Amino acid sequence: WLAAALTAKGIRVALVDMPDPHGANEALWLQACRNDLLCDENTVVVGHSSGAACAMRLAESTTLAGMVLVSAYHTDLGDVGEREAGYFSRPWQWDKIRENVDPAFGIVQYGSADDCFLPLSEQQHVAESLAAHAVWMDGRSHFMDRTFPELLQLLVERVSDSDDGSGHA
Repeated sequence: WLAAALTAKGIRVALVDMPDPHGANEALWLQACRNDLLCDENTVVVGHSSGAACAMRLAESTTLAGMVLVSAYHTDLGDVGEREAGYFSRPWQWDKIRENVDPAFGIVQYGSADDCFLPLSEQQHVAESLAAHAVWMDGRSHFMDRTFPELLQLLVERVSDSDDGSGHA
């Protein structure tokens, strides 16, 4: 729904089925971000849950126009699958992430205190470490709703305001 809504507003969208969707393997997902989605300095990356972890690792080494994190976390939460995905095997390079995201769009993070998978402390740690514009929304759990109008509004406003139409989300 988000891709269709953004496209209808004239915003270019790149969307692919990620490899290993259940394991969210870091190496495979970062390769898809670089080679299939062509993420670069003109890209606003939106990542949800494991996709947020991928977006953060991508921004450690790739310049981005902006980044939106939804249900972001910074540890494997004691989960074997999360550990095996690879994102949590080394310290986060918070400074590099901040440096590689254009401040014109910035880093926005959506989270919810009632997230059924992530403690609020995990989400807050990410927001504080990235100096993200944090938006805490009660009653949204892990943001698995069919729509997310606040995210659509943010992207339409910030992408329209931040570039000449050559960027993409």
